[in-house]
Amino acid sequence: MTPASTAGATSTTPPTAGILEGGRASYITGDVRDALAAIPDGSVDLVLTSPPFLALRSYLPADHPDKHREIGAEPDPASFLATL
Repeated sequence: MTPASTAGATSTTPPTAGILEGGRASYITGDVRDALAAIPDGSVDLVLTSPPFLALRSYLPADHPDKHREIGAEPDPASFLATL
């Protein structure tokens, strides 16, 4: 993915949410560029994430519709940092 391809991009996979332990904790699964906007200001006490790593792992299969949005597949470190 190049930085230009992320500008204004929308995911074909909508974020999902769930509640655990009677509403005390929740989880959100989705692309950070889509899901973060849906979280109300001041509502988060802890964020647990799997950060992207340059050229170390791929989470989506090659034919996934959001493969072009996967962070970490940039051609060089400068492009990776620009994406972050």
